[in-house]
Amino acid sequence: MPMAIGLDAVLSVFLVAVPLAVLFSAVLITISLFSKSFKEAPSYISPLMLVVIVPAAAAMLPGAELTPKLPLIPLLNASRLSQQLMAAETGRA
Repeated sequence: MPMAIGLDAVLSVFLVAVPLAVLFSAVLITISLFSKSFKEAPSYISPLMLVVIVPAAAAMLPGAELTPKLPLIPLLNASRLSQQLMAAETGRA
């Protein structure tokens, strides 16, 4: 069974990812402005990376159900939406 992903699903995921990327890049730039040196900036940014990875990983867990409160978490809702778009496109929904 070939897995073909249509252009509309790819564009939908892109439209979900762009505002999220802009938001997190603005947050990263804002946090890095507080550093006094180039070597100090990664130590300020690394906690944000953990904050980003945990909801994204939680959204990809098998059996994760979408409850009414989960879409309020910014990264988790985008991850679940992208996952459902791809699953619907490949017929695995």
